[in-house]
Amino acid sequence: VFGSLVKDDFVVVLFSVSFVFCVLWLGTKALFLACVAICAIVVAFICAICFYLPGISYFMQFNQLAIFILLGVGADDIFVFSEMWRLGCSPRESDVN
Repeated sequence: VFGSLVKDDFVVVLFSVSFVFCVLWLGTKALFLACVAICAIVVAFICAICFYLPGISYFMQFNQLAIFILLGVGADDIFVFSEMWRLGCSPRESDVN
């Protein structure tokens, strides 16, 4: 029973990561940036688990939501940075006059 639950949850996580990857790729129009963003999110999750688990004797179901929170925050950061990059490259109104 536990194995099937873990398998079903892992499918949901894989679908979520692939969906966020596609949204990042389409939103930024950069495959490399989407790949690096997903890698950074995965590394952040692994680092968080490595710091969190040694001090905790139990792992609640609420803690499993961390990957979804990290996906959302990481994707949002990439969109903010790419928009700031795009705005920084465009000519300013004061430069045109």
